[in-house]
Amino acid sequence: MSNLGAQSSTKILGYSLSLFFLGLFLSAFSAKNPETAELGNRVVSEIVTPLQSLVGIVDRSVSNIWDDYLWLVRVNRENADLKQRLFALEAENSRLLEFEGENQRLRQLMGLVQELKIEGIAANVIGYDPSNWVKSVTIDKGFINGIRKGMSVIEGKGVVGHVISTSRTSSRVLLVSDHASSIDAVIQRTRARGIVEGSGGRLARLSYLIEKEDVKIGDRIIASGLDGIYPKGLFIGVVTNVDPPARRLFHRIQVQPAVDFLKLENIFVVTSVPVMQVVPLPEGLRK
Repeated sequence: MSNLGAQSSTKILGYSLSLFFLGLFLSAFSAKNPETAELGNRVVSEIVTPLQSLVGIVDRSVSNIWDDYLWLVRVNRENADLKQRLFALEAENSRLLEFEGENQRLRQLMGLVQELKIEGIAANVIGYDPSNWVKSVTIDKGFINGIRKGMSVIEGKGVVGHVISTSRTSSRVLLVSDHASSIDAVIQRTRARGIVEGSGGRLARLSYLIEKEDVKIGDRIIASGLDGIYPKGLFIGVVTNVDPPARRLFHRIQVQPAVDFLKLENIFVVTSVPVMQVVPLPEGLRK
């Protein structure tokens, strides 16, 4: 091992001395032959300069690519942050719009309650009857909240229906449009009385209005208050069709309910109905 180390040291020393003497020789040669040295410099310059330019271009390109990469990474991060903020703002805006819509519906409902001087319980619709046989909705208040069977239910625009069953925390409300629904009503313009009945669809009908009574398309139908369920003056709907006179005792009148039952959200269950004065029967129905 010592012989190999000595041989390696000798080779390194020999190479070093050779390079030293070669440097001295080239320096002496350059001093004595400046033209040849200049020519060598030119040749070297011609060879090295393009290489230096190429290296510079490559270096700048790599630097630009790196800068562009870093810029794109930063832009992508900023875009991701902006998207998150946008989604958060859209969600917040949606919540605020919902609150605004709900507040508007509740203000309208409370205005009607104050106008009629009635008492009751506000509730939310939480479900619709899945069958087509019964037109009803489920609300999120039950008998522990004071809801009882037979109580009338209203919305900001008018009559919704009445409670047909209750559980501890929920109740079912039969809509005005159901076949089993009936409300003692009057035509607001003429005070002629009839019964608003459901048709099973989105419309209702005004029945038992004698033919000689004056009724027109556009007439408003309101609750008479005589059935002890619906407060007097509640808006039920508008007359949309009246069959031409014929040899029959009663009119055939179609009514568009005031409430859009497919858009019910906030309702009010009337727990107490003011005492109403008895409205006299129409002349044609008196005995």
